Amino acid sequence: MTTQEKEAYKEKVRAKIDKLNAQIDQMTAEAREKAADANVNYQKSLKDLQAQRDALMGKWHDLQQSSEAAWEELQAGLEKSWNELSNTFEQVKKQF
Repeated sequence: MTTQEKEAYKEKVRAKIDKLNAQIDQMTAEAREKAADANVNYQKSLKDLQAQRDALMGKWHDLQQSSEAAWEELQAGLEKSWNELSNTFEQVKKQF
C-alpha cells in the first residue's frame, strides 16, 4: 500500500468516525430532550396525584364530621375518589 493510499484510507476512516460522533451527539441531544419531556410529564402526573389525594383527604375529613344521615352519601363519594386515585396512581406508575 502506497503512502497516498494509506493517507486516503486514514481520511476515509476519520470521516466515518466523525460521522459516527455526530450521530452519537445527535442521539445524546435527543435523549436529553426526551428526558426533559418525561420529567415535565412526571411532574404534572405527580401534581395531579397530589390534587386527587388532597380531594380525597377533604372527603375523608367530611366523613369524619358527618352526621349519620350524610354518612352513606359521603362514604360513596369517598370510595369513588379512592378508586379514581388508585387508577391514576397505577397509570402513572406504569408510565414511569
